[in-house]
Amino acid sequence: MSDATGIISEVISIVDATIKVYNAAPDDARLPPNFKTVSTRLHLVFNLLDNAEGYVKGKADDALAAAFTRVLTCCKKQATQLQQLFNEVIPTKRDSRDKRDFKAAQAIDNGSQVATLMKGILHNLQLLATKFPESMSDRGKSNLGEAIEKVSELEPCLPIGEVSGLGPSLPGGFGVAHYGSGPQNVHTGPGHQYNYGGEGNQNIGSGNQYIGINHIG
Repeated sequence: MSDATGIISEVISIVDATIKVYNAAPDDARLPPNFKTVSTRLHLVFNLLDNAEGYVKGKADDALAAAFTRVLTCCKKQATQLQQLFNEVIPTKRDSRDKRDFKAAQAIDNGSQVATLMKGILHNLQLLATKFPESMSDRGKSNLGEAIEKVSELEPCLPIGEVSGLGPSLPGGFGVAHYGSGPQNVHTGPGHQYNYGGEGNQNIGSGNQYIGINHIG
């Protein structure tokens, strides 16, 4: 029984930490809609797990505990991956503008994955509700069904090239376009910078372009 209640508590803690990451994001985080939809459903997951924990504690049933442990082990894996994605792509108020732009591009790339992980968590909870109807209230089951329907309707995030301020994506990376005034910092740290990697034209335009210590006028 302790294994079941223990893993429920672990998943609850992971979900709570993930909610806090989203809530701490600045107002101008520019996160895709998928993140908001998923974050809203995390509150439901938290409440359902909290109720399930009370249900398991009130049952001295090893078979029940084993079933909960199996299902929630999957939930824990999905919740952990979701938390990792939120930590990686949701900006904090301490992040620089460049870092926020970088994370915005990452968020777009991972929007579909966020939705997939949430679907998995919700379907696992639905499995518990089906196998152990008393573990959730009727209202909880209804809210769970609505959440599954809502998350299932989520569309893949827009390609980066279709989002204002972000250029087309390259395989394994992302692009950033700059249409206004002021400097554009393309590559400021260690590692490789790929400026041009396919067929077509590369338009530089008027003005100066500085690459390394040389410049092109």
